[in-house]
Amino acid sequence: MMDFALAVVIATGIVFAVMYWYYYQIGKVEQAAKQNS
Repeated sequence: MMDFALAVVIATGIVFAVMYWYYYQIGKVEQAAKQNS
């Protein structure tokens, strides 16, 4: 049971990390676009 809980925690952490990185990349692109215009 603990292994399953640990797997869920790890999977959730990975999903949040990917989402955070994804939004961070979008934010950089939008800022660059604003500076160029």
